[in-house]
Amino acid sequence: MVERIRMLLVDDEEYVITALKRHVHWDDFNIDIIGEAYDGQEGLEKAITLKPDCILTDISMPRLDGISMIEQLYRMSSHPYFLIYTGYDDFDYAKKALSYGVCDYILKPSLPEDFTAPLEMICSKINEERKKIRELTQLKNDFEKSKQQLFFPFLNDLLAGRILTYEDFSQKDQFFSSGLTGKLYRVIGIHLDNTQDVFSPFEIEQQLYTIYRINQFIFSSLPGKVYSPGFKSNTAYFLCATQDRASETDQLTQNCTRILDFCNKIDNLNLSVRIGISDNVSAFDEIHSAYQQARSCIRESSGNQVIQFDRIESDAKESSFSWGFDKDQFIDAILIGNVSLAKQLLDTFFNRIFKLPPPQDVYLTPLLAELIGSTTVSLLQHGIEYDYSQFSFVIQKHSTIQEAQIHVSEYFQDLMETIQKKELAKNYQVIHKMIAFTRDHYMEGITLSEIADRLKLTPNYLSSLFAKSMGVSFSHYLAKMRIQKAKELIDSGKYKVYEVGDMVGYKNPEYFTKVFKEFVGATPSAYGKLELT
Repeated sequence: MVERIRMLLVDDEEYVITALKRHVHWDDFNIDIIGEAYDGQEGLEKAITLKPDCILTDISMPRLDGISMIEQLYRMSSHPYFLIYTGYDDFDYAKKALSYGVCDYILKPSLPEDFTAPLEMICSKINEERKKIRELTQLKNDFEKSKQQLFFPFLNDLLAGRILTYEDFSQKDQFFSSGLTGKLYRVIGIHLDNTQDVFSPFEIEQQLYTIYRINQFIFSSLPGKVYSPGFKSNTAYFLCATQDRASETDQLTQNCTRILDFCNKIDNLNLSVRIGISDNVSAFDEIHSAYQQARSCIRESSGNQVIQFDRIESDAKESSFSWGFDKDQFIDAILIGNVSLAKQLLDTFFNRIFKLPPPQDVYLTPLLAELIGSTTVSLLQHGIEYDYSQFSFVIQKHSTIQEAQIHVSEYFQDLMETIQKKELAKNYQVIHKMIAFTRDHYMEGITLSEIADRLKLTPNYLSSLFAKSMGVSFSHYLAKMRIQKAKELIDSGKYKVYEVGDMVGYKNPEYFTKVFKEFVGATPSAYGKLELT
C-alpha cells in the first residue's frame, strides 16, 4: 500500500482554506489534509505537533507571516516541503523563501488545475525522499546484521590473544557496542563428551535444537555480559564480562554445576559434561590466559566435573627455574627508559642462571629465547616494533654466560634508546612520572585524580593515556604493584597478614584478602603457609 502524503494548510482567510479543501482534487495526488491553521503562529505550532510532509501557506498573515514561520521551522531542523499560495508577487520574498527550500509559488486567485504541476513536483520529491530513506534503512539493517557476523572473529581474536593493543581492543569494542571495556573477565569452557553416541538416533534438526537449548541455558546462568562463538567440536567457550565481583568463584561454581545438571537431565539424554572455570582477570590482554586456563581445566578433567583453575597447582607444574624478578617490572623499565633498573633486573636474571646446576650453558639459549621473546611480544602489545634481525644474534650460542650477558644488555639498551626516539616517548615521560609517584606512594590511598592534579592533566586523559600506553588500567597496575609488595613482605616472615595489608595501602583486611586472592590464587594466610613449607 502506497503511503499517503500529509498536507497542512495555513491561511488567515477561512474561505480560502475551505475552497482549497473543496476544489483541489487531493486524492489524485495521494494527499491527506491533516490540519489547517489561520495564521503563521498557529501554523508553526501545528507543524511541530502534526509533522506534515508538506505545507501550503500564505505569506501575509497576522502574528507571524508565512516566511517567518518557514524560517523558524527551518532553524528547528524541521524541513517539510513548502508551497506558497499568495497574492504577493514579491521577488524579495521569493528569494528569501527559496533559501529555506520553498518548492514553488501559486498566485491568488487561481484555478484547481493551477495546482497540478506544483503538487506533482512536491509529491515526486517526497516519494523520492521516502524511497531513499527506505533504501538507507535497509542498508543500515543489512550492515547491522553483517556487524554481528563480524563480532565473532573479534571474539575469537580476543580468546586467541591476537589483539595486541588496547587501542585496537577499545575501538572494536566500541564499534560492536559489546561493552567489554573496563570490566572483569572470566572464561568458562564447556565440553560435551558423548554427543556422538547420544545424538546418533536423532535427526539433525533435533540435535541442533538441543544444542540451542543448552546454549540458551548457559547464557542465562552466567554472570554479566556473556559472549561465545558457539560450540565447535563439542566445546564452547564463554567470555563473561562483569562490572563488579558478580563472578565470585563459589557462586560461579554453583551456576556451572546447575549447567552441568541441566545438560545431564535435558530430554533424559544423560550428556556427560566437563566445565572449566578460569581465574578472574581485569585486562583485555589477559583474556587469552583465562581462555588457556579454561582449556587446561577441561583437558585435565573427567566426565561430569566442574573445575576451577588452581594457580598454585599450575605454578608448581611449571619449570623450577625462577626469573628472580617481575617481568612486568622489566617491561616498565624498558618503556620508560630506566636503564639502571633494567640492568639491575637483567643482572638478577643472569645471577639465577649462574646458580643453576652445571652445565649452565645448556639452559642459556632457551631461557634467553623466552626472555627476549616474551619481552618483544609485550612491546608489540604496546604498539612498539623493533628490528627482529637482532633477535637471532642475541640468542645464538655463546661461548660463555658472561658474553651472553654483554650482548643481551647491549640489545636492551639499544632497544630503550630506539623507544625514546619514537614519538611515543613524550607520553612515556608522563607514564614514567605516574609510575615513579605510584612506586613512592603505593602504600597510601592514592587516586588517579591526585596524580592528575600533580601532573596538571585531567583524570580522564591520564586514564586513557595510561591504558593505551601500558595496556592495563591504572587501578589494575596499582593493585598488582601492591600485591607484589605484599608478597615480598609476607615472604620476609616479619609481619602479620593484617599488618601487610595496611602497609601496602589496603585499610580493609577483607578487601585486601579478595584482591590478593585474585592476583595470587590464594589468600594471604594460605600463601604465607605455602612459603613456609
